[in-house]
Amino acid sequence: MSAHLFTDSPVRQVSEGLYLPVSDEEQLVAQVERLLTLRPAWASQFAVAYTVMPGMYRDAAVLTGQLRRFAHSMATVRRRAGVNVPWLLWSGLSGSPLPERANSPWFICTGGEVQVATSAETTMPAQWIAQSGAQERSQRLCYLLKAESLMQWLDLNVLAELNGPEAKCPPLAMTVGLVPSLPAVDNNLWQLWITARTGLTPDIADTGTDDALPFPDALLRRLPRQSGFTPLRRACVTMLGVTTVAGIAALCLSATANRQLLRQVGDDLHRFYAVPAEEFITKARHLSVLKDDAVMLDGYYREGEPLRLGLGLYPGERIRQPVLRAIRDWRPPEQKMDVTASLPVQTVRLDSMSLFDVGQARLKDGSTKVLVDALVNIRAKPGWLILVAGYTDATGDEKSNQQLSLRRAEAVRNWMLQTSDIPATCFAVQGLGESQPAATNDTPQGRAVNRRVEISLVPRSDACQDVK
Repeated sequence: MSAHLFTDSPVRQVSEGLYLPVSDEEQLVAQVERLLTLRPAWASQFAVAYTVMPGMYRDAAVLTGQLRRFAHSMATVRRRAGVNVPWLLWSGLSGSPLPERANSPWFICTGGEVQVATSAETTMPAQWIAQSGAQERSQRLCYLLKAESLMQWLDLNVLAELNGPEAKCPPLAMTVGLVPSLPAVDNNLWQLWITARTGLTPDIADTGTDDALPFPDALLRRLPRQSGFTPLRRACVTMLGVTTVAGIAALCLSATANRQLLRQVGDDLHRFYAVPAEEFITKARHLSVLKDDAVMLDGYYREGEPLRLGLGLYPGERIRQPVLRAIRDWRPPEQKMDVTASLPVQTVRLDSMSLFDVGQARLKDGSTKVLVDALVNIRAKPGWLILVAGYTDATGDEKSNQQLSLRRAEAVRNWMLQTSDIPATCFAVQGLGESQPAATNDTPQGRAVNRRVEISLVPRSDACQDVK
């Protein structure tokens, strides 16, 4: 067909586009690759016009083979170009009487709807027929009937093959033109189609091949304006998408890290303020945690926050200043000094093994003498607190040791309450477990020293006021 179209020049250029000839289906891929090599930016502007003239085929199998090769070539072209290259199905009827060439109609079918396009306008078939006079109206109706018959043939013999499960290559539009001259063969597929439906065999018109076939310029206006989604642009868009996803992920991670930092510092502040000032030791421990937080936040302030806290989400001074304020405003409570505080503390140390069995808090039967000797040295006096403190070695669980030491101290206190007239207001008990060893816990001798109960007289102005 290229020889009947490009008779004067190998290239035809119009305002809507540029026509380039392709000899057969196999050359389509090679032509596209040459164009992509010379003009890569043209990939988004490609369109293929495939010509099928039923009068030029005797064997339907030959036509089917060409259609399959074309579908394969189109798939390759779209893959090489990187875009969904549209294509148009173009056909014509030979020997048809043609009106003035400037107004030669093209019957275009898109989405099941047929329109008539001329060089001047595009209208619906009924409107196009009504625009003519009475004599020309019958001629236009004849053109329309022939075009619809040819479209039916194309739909059954061409589109059915291209839209099949293997090809899946539907055209953007289908157009039929009435051409003045077109080669044809005897017993062609178009004659067989007409004969099967009417019983008549149309003759092959002797139209010659001197005139060049018309180009379907009306179809060019229906081509979609693609955005030029070339492989390079696709790579850029992919890179942009990956960068965007990575940025969103980084923001989410930074937000999570900053939220954890806020929660950590906030919890430290809450625990610090929740402890009464009188509990100096506990308060000092939480103050030490706040000082560690302040060192960390000061480092971020001077040297910049780490990347995991960055991206503009770091709260900065919103958490640093409250921590510094809490440390700055804290003042340890002044301890009230009693007159008796300067007096020496009297302490009696008792060996736990002489009082209790291993792991037990119940006094042994032979412990009375040891306790009596201790009681002789302890005298209740106003302003003095009898403090009974239990201790253990480092063997075993820390919590269990603390509880055992407390129960042993309570057992000694209870015995002293039962065997003396000292009131209960003179006593206090402590279970210090393994926290204050008197010797090393690495040797049996040291551990034996650490297992003890100490009875001390501690000066306290409000203690033991019932004693005369």
